[in-house]
Amino acid sequence: MFEAIQSFDNAFLHGIQNIFVDPLTSLFAIITLLGHPGVWVVIATLLYWNNREKNAFFLVNVLVFASVITGVLKVLIARPRPDPSIFKVATDPIGLEKLQQGINYSFPSGHTTTVTTLVSYYATKYKKSILLGMGIIAVILVALSRMVLGLHFLSDVMVAIIIGLIIGKVVWKAQESLQQHHFRLTKLEAEAGFVILLIVALVLMFFLENLALISILLGFYAGFFLATEFTLKQRTLHFRLKVIKSVVGLLVLGLILAPALSLANGTIAFGLLFLTGFWVSFLYPWLFEKAVSHPTSQ
Repeated sequence: MFEAIQSFDNAFLHGIQNIFVDPLTSLFAIITLLGHPGVWVVIATLLYWNNREKNAFFLVNVLVFASVITGVLKVLIARPRPDPSIFKVATDPIGLEKLQQGINYSFPSGHTTTVTTLVSYYATKYKKSILLGMGIIAVILVALSRMVLGLHFLSDVMVAIIIGLIIGKVVWKAQESLQQHHFRLTKLEAEAGFVILLIVALVLMFFLENLALISILLGFYAGFFLATEFTLKQRTLHFRLKVIKSVVGLLVLGLILAPALSLANGTIAFGLLFLTGFWVSFLYPWLFEKAVSHPTSQ
C-alpha cells in the first residue's frame, strides 16, 4: 500500500511541478512563508506589544502544539523529502529554515500544519467573516506551495491539513473551557508552569533537536511569566506611538536575531535566540514603559 501511495505522490508532484514553473515558483516561495512559525511569532510579537498579551500567548501556544506534534511525527515516521535528483527542490533564500534545523523529514508538512492549525483555531471566532475565507485560501496556497517548491508530497500536506484541523479545535476548546471557569494564573502557578514548560522543552530539545525555535520560545515564556510575576502593564498608546514602538522593537529584534541565525548553532547563538523571545515578552515592554513614563515624572 505504501508503495502505491509513494508512486501516486511521485506522479502528482511531477504533474504539479510541470504546471507551476517560474515565475510562479518565486511567488510560491513567498506564499509558503504564511506557514512558517517565525512569521507568526512576529505577528504574536506585534499583538503582545499592543496590549493583546493574552491573544499573543495563546497564538504562541498554538504554534508550540503544532510544531511539537509535527516534529514528533516527522521523527517517528522519518519519511525522506522529495529527491532533488528527481524533483525541482527549492533552497531557503532568506535563512528562516535555520529556526527549524534538526528535523528534515517530509511527513507531515510543518508549514501546512501550522497555517491550518491557526485557521482552525480562529474559525469559530470568525466563522461568518471574510477572514475565514481568506484563511481557507491561505491553507490551500501554502499546501500547494510546499509541492511546487518540491519540499513535500501530496500525502504530506493532506495529512497535515487533517492534523491542523484537529489541533486548532482542541486548543480552542481547551481555551474556551478555561475561560468559562474563569481560569487565571496566580503568580505561584505561573512559576510552576514555567518550570514544567522548561522541563518539557528540554525533553523536546533532546528528542526533536529543534534547538533554535525552542530557545526563542523558552525566552518568550520566561518573559511572559516574569511579566506576570511583576504585574507588568503596558499602557494603551495612540497610533503614532504604537507604530514607533513596533518599528523600534522589531529593529532591535532583527539586530539580535541576525547574528544568531548567522552563527546557526552554539551557546552564543542559542543565548541570542533566548534573548529574542525574552525581548518580546518582557525586556522591551519593560524598557518602553520606563522610557514613556520617565518624562511624566519630571
